[in-house]
Amino acid sequence: MSETSTKQVCLLDWDGTLRDGYVIFDWLEYLVENNKVDESFKHEMEHIKNRHLRHHTDYETMAFEAVNNFSQAMKGISPTDLQNLITSFWQEKQNLFDFTIPLIELLHELEIEPIVVTGSPLDVVRPCAANIGIETCFGLEFGVKAGLFDGTTILNTAVHRGKKAIVDQIKKHERTIALSFGDSESDMPLFEAAFHAYGIASDEKANDLAQKMAEALPKTLHEVLTPSDLSSKLDELRQLWVASGYVVQKRQPSAYPSTKPVMCRISFAKRACSGVR
Repeated sequence: MSETSTKQVCLLDWDGTLRDGYVIFDWLEYLVENNKVDESFKHEMEHIKNRHLRHHTDYETMAFEAVNNFSQAMKGISPTDLQNLITSFWQEKQNLFDFTIPLIELLHELEIEPIVVTGSPLDVVRPCAANIGIETCFGLEFGVKAGLFDGTTILNTAVHRGKKAIVDQIKKHERTIALSFGDSESDMPLFEAAFHAYGIASDEKANDLAQKMAEALPKTLHEVLTPSDLSSKLDELRQLWVASGYVVQKRQPSAYPSTKPVMCRISFAKRACSGVR
């Protein structure tokens, strides 16, 4: 890949990729704990998750059922009333992998724009993503009527077709998708769009993800890494990405409205920032 002035981007899943765990499950549980949502929705979410873990449903089915349950749980709640809870949620349950902030810093250093494409609620993920230097996020969006969630889902990015729609939208902004990171088959649209795709998986799930990526990506450079592997390979990856030309010399303005990112290594409670802008 030759060096170019076209803006390079890196597509990043959130759950299981940058953060350990599923935000939609953790956030719903947090809302129950804070008496915002009836506990029956938490029990239904656990049932949905357990059916998938026992291989009774595939990932796409689990994702669809979880989003539908979550949208019903949120019905009648004001988004504005959740802002303080979102802040406290990230103070207590940030759960970012050790490599996450160094990876984002490396992407900024190489002027590769990080973009999150997640199956988690956008309004919940966006503040944490902005806190670690990610300006642009796409995620679950829910309907609001008269200032309250109305129980509908506007955009389901937890399933394959939802993420593919976002990838197609990003391509229309004349961005070159150099890299992508994900942890499941729902991230295949991210993997397929990139020059180099990285799967993130635990030791016990790595072989399964590697097989799925090999079958789906015969012409795409790809690799599966554990979180600890990625932490130790960032210097090596930097050299590879520079050698591959995933770096631009002329910065292009972002195609998406956003604020300048500020890298924060500490939780929302103590915003001690490294000043990377």
